[in-house]
Parts: sequence; structure tokens; C-alpha cells
Amino acid sequence: MDTTQWEELKQWLKQQLDAQKALADPYATTNTYAFTEACARRDALHDVLAHIDLMELKAI
Repeated sequence: MDTTQWEELKQWLKQQLDAQKALADPYATTNTYAFTEACARRDALHDVLAHIDLMELKAI
């Protein structure tokens, strides 16, 4: 994967994370299932971004 694709992937992940953060607001929905799913997706995206950052640091 070249640098451009890597940066595009990171940008997409950050956009998805921001979207999930908005959905993971307990006051934004009365649907507990939707809230729980949004929290899980938000946490998973956060973990992926953290792993990417760690891999980039290891490459330095």
C-alpha cells in the first residue's frame, strides 16, 4: 500500500470515527441497541487508528 492510499485510509477511518462519536451520544437516541452498537463501532475504529499510529512510530 503506497503512502497516498495509507493516508486516504486514515482519513476515512477518522471520518467514520467522528460519525460514530456523534451516534454514540446517549442523549441523541432513545434506542439503547443503536447507542451500544455506535459505541462498539467507535471503540473499534479508535483501536484501529491507535494501531496505525503505533505502526507508524515503529517505522521511524
